[in-house]
Amino acid sequence: MDSLVCPVQEEESSPWSPALSFCFWFGFAFLVIKSCICKRRKPHREAKTNMASSTIRAVEEILSYRFKDKSLLEEALTHSSYYNNNNNGESFRSYQRLEFLGDMVLGLALSKYLYLKYPSLDPGHLSPLHDANISNEKLVRVAVRHHLDSYIRHNISDFQSEVKEFARAARAISQEDDKVLYGSIKAPNILADIVESLAGAIYVDLNFNLQKLWVIFENLLEPIVTLEDLQQQPEPVRTFFEQCQKQGRKPDIKRLSSGENNIVGAYVDDVLVALGSSDQMDIARRNAAKLALHELPNFMATNITEH
Repeated sequence: MDSLVCPVQEEESSPWSPALSFCFWFGFAFLVIKSCICKRRKPHREAKTNMASSTIRAVEEILSYRFKDKSLLEEALTHSSYYNNNNNGESFRSYQRLEFLGDMVLGLALSKYLYLKYPSLDPGHLSPLHDANISNEKLVRVAVRHHLDSYIRHNISDFQSEVKEFARAARAISQEDDKVLYGSIKAPNILADIVESLAGAIYVDLNFNLQKLWVIFENLLEPIVTLEDLQQQPEPVRTFFEQCQKQGRKPDIKRLSSGENNIVGAYVDDVLVALGSSDQMDIARRNAAKLALHELPNFMATNITEH
């Protein structure tokens, strides 16, 4: 019997590099070990599904992937609110477990990609790249761009109106701003969940092959934000502080709430100028500063006599 060897052991006296530690911080060690353990996983039996074959074909075409186990795709597209009116309200298995797995492996696959693409980049620069490519808003845009919302099984009354509102707001943002997402638009979380659950479903269907998963999802996530994209973007937090200080004002950025949706306030002379929000705290800070820069000229003009 072949031995299962996972390349995660280091000499006790050899400290990990900061970039490698970055990957472990995203669960690299756990998932590599899990991948090794699951390498001999038995293939799925042909499972029965209640999803229309036309829906299965359409989503498989979007993903450029044909599922061996169609029930995984059905599960990945089923929200917990869904039920079958013709079957006495019988519940179906929702996407929650696959979303949990997909969140982990998609973050890991992206971390591995960035780690290999930028071998000399430190974690301080890798983290913004990771956040920009896998933020909640980014994943929602992916779902909207590929019309995945049309195939979700749910019973949420205002879901389609939320999707349309998000799509209108997203189109209003310039292509340049679209490449580096600052979380300025309220995104329907279910769409990000679906992208993650599809990642989890494909990962399981591929017998836990991370490399093949990334080949599929790299195309789905295009355009991938690069280091050059980030470097070309003005740094709004630094610019906000510099502009305020040049005019003798006191700038500040404060966290107002944290959790699933972080809210940050940008202040000038202890007066709230703008709010920013995102599922990523760093992006929320950038968004608040960016909005504050738009409000700054008017704020300075109306408060000049009071200063």
